Amino acid sequence: MKNYNDDLGQPPDIGRSELRVTPETRLWKGEQPVKLSDLTAGDVLLVNLTGEFSGAPSRCTDIGIGAETHQIVTAQRNKKAEKK
Repeated sequence: MKNYNDDLGQPPDIGRSELRVTPETRLWKGEQPVKLSDLTAGDVLLVNLTGEFSGAPSRCTDIGIGAETHQIVTAQRNKKAEKK
């Protein structure tokens, strides 16, 4: 990858994060609910987080797994936005 000086360089590794889940966290693949154990290495995730407050770190409320799920969520959000 070339940087702004047109020099070759290694792009930063930005693909890792630790996510806090609770028993209430919902996981979706397509329109079907799935279990946390259904996640596999390399899955593309769309994550909805709560806010982070003093003494209460953010946590995942929903995790969408895969490109199809992302398209479904986007369509649902666009539909809601059109109604407003």
